[in-house]
Amino acid sequence: MRQRALDYLGKREYSYAELLQKLKPFAEAEIEKKQFTANASEETLITERPLDIIKVILDDFQQRGWLSDARFAEQMVHARKSKFGSARVASELKEKGVADDLIAAAVVAIKETEFENALAICKKKYAAPPISRE
Repeated sequence: MRQRALDYLGKREYSYAELLQKLKPFAEAEIEKKQFTANASEETLITERPLDIIKVILDDFQQRGWLSDARFAEQMVHARKSKFGSARVASELKEKGVADDLIAAAVVAIKETEFENALAICKKKYAAPPISRE
């Protein structure tokens, strides 16, 4: 599990919740694999253990600075600010499981330049003002 999580983080930034969701199927596969070899008394320990192990691994990654929701939010804002507005970026961050206070801090940077970006897109799309209202 640890190596798989490192492989994911080696490709791009992830939020804690997003990486947890990505690793869940592998934990469930581990549960199914171990249930065939376990007896009835060990079954409850096996079903809880892989998800707990994932959380311990992700907490360790946060302690080491390898996993950071703040850094993920900053990277997401940087990638999306030229194409989308603050509401869309905030919605995407919320969908990825980022905390509300981090979303608010990240969206402030977008709101400062949102009008200028919209104006630039409008000028690029429409070279001349409309001739009539129709």
